[in-house]
Amino acid sequence: MINHLTSIGLFLDIAGVCFLALSLFATTNAQLKSQSGTYWNFNAAVLRTLVYQRVDARIGFPMLVVGFLLQLTNSLGYRLDDDSTAAACWTISVAIVFGCVVARSHLANLRYWILWAEMCAEAKKK
Repeated sequence: MINHLTSIGLFLDIAGVCFLALSLFATTNAQLKSQSGTYWNFNAAVLRTLVYQRVDARIGFPMLVVGFLLQLTNSLGYRLDDDSTAAACWTISVAIVFGCVVARSHLANLRYWILWAEMCAEAKKK
């Protein structure tokens, strides 16, 4: 019999780790070069990278915690024996991960432009 809570927990753990690793492993050489350059006031490339890292951490860390909690719940004896309940839990988990993948770039771009505008306004005050 399939252990659904552990399987869903492992799925969320893997997704969470992918989010956490994405900001480090997805950096290209061109991005590294632009981040290491010097600019007036602030480096927009570094700002964008830091924003993406924060968004990835805010998505990935809760996924890891929920995944570990599901595995802990299973090890304490709670089981999903009903196949329809397990299917609903799988559907919700996949939908959450898919939603986070879609929302990642939108959240990061929104936060980037907000911070960029704040930093430009602060630079004009100086």
